[in-house]
Amino acid sequence: MFCKKCGAEVPEGSAFCVKCGAPVMNVQKQAAEQPKQSDQTQSQPQQNAWNQQQGQPQQNQWNQPQGQQPNQWNQPQGQQPNQWNQPQGQPQWGQPNMMPQQNGAANYFSTFFSTFFGILKKPVENGKKLVKDGGYPLACGFIILEAVITAFVYLIVSAKIVSAAGSAINSMFGDLGELFEYGVRPNYAGIFFGMFFLTLLFTVILAVILFLANRIIKNDISFMTALSLAALKSFACSITGVIAIVLSLINPVLGLFALAAGLLWGVVLIVTDHPVMDPSNTEKMPLTIFVSLLITYFIDAFISMAIVASKFN
Repeated sequence: MFCKKCGAEVPEGSAFCVKCGAPVMNVQKQAAEQPKQSDQTQSQPQQNAWNQQQGQPQQNQWNQPQGQQPNQWNQPQGQQPNQWNQPQGQPQWGQPNMMPQQNGAANYFSTFFSTFFGILKKPVENGKKLVKDGGYPLACGFIILEAVITAFVYLIVSAKIVSAAGSAINSMFGDLGELFEYGVRPNYAGIFFGMFFLTLLFTVILAVILFLANRIIKNDISFMTALSLAALKSFACSITGVIAIVLSLINPVLGLFALAAGLLWGVVLIVTDHPVMDPSNTEKMPLTIFVSLLITYFIDAFISMAIVASKFN
């Protein structure tokens, strides 16, 4: 072998260089020690694996994937961590904004009626929450409910008017009343579906006008927010509409007055629950809402009169 310092040849077994005196490391000894260290390194994971098979806990994270904790590997085989042990289809109630995984229709109707009665108990607080949180599917449900109830009211009113007119003519002219009632049978299906779609149309018109009026004064609300505001009117008319159905069986005029009361209540809800995006628009809002409602009901009256006039032409 040779000295690493001066390069002179050094006899085997010498500890120092015969030329410069520098200490010489025994290369053969070093080479013999390296395989021993390598054998120990290779036998260590096998020994750890043997200890795991014997049921002894792992003392280090030598064989664990990076970024994983030891506790995740100590779970019994076939079981998962606690966060996954919940039965399928059940909610994790500890997490925010989680709803029960129920049937879609059942969940919708459950939320719909709970929201309906919640607004009935606290019209201002829960009404504002409906508009702010964007309960658009619920708003559409309120609008459809109002249309169905209003259609039933007009169906009953029409039947009562025809019956009352026949009875009045019959009392004055005898059997002519029966002939009148037989010859003036209204199209009840047409009345029901006509009022259903007209009510939907009027509510959408109200939402559009509210949206445009707010845009004019730069109170930037979305159209769906305006639709939720219009749905508050539908909520009020749905409640008074049920009362109107009962009153219409007694007197048609009372039923129509009940519907009118629902419209007034709806106007109050729209005014109190209307969001103001910019505080500078606070003073403008009452006049804006009033003009919007005035235009809406003018359009509604024009459409209604046009339909009635077309029936007599």
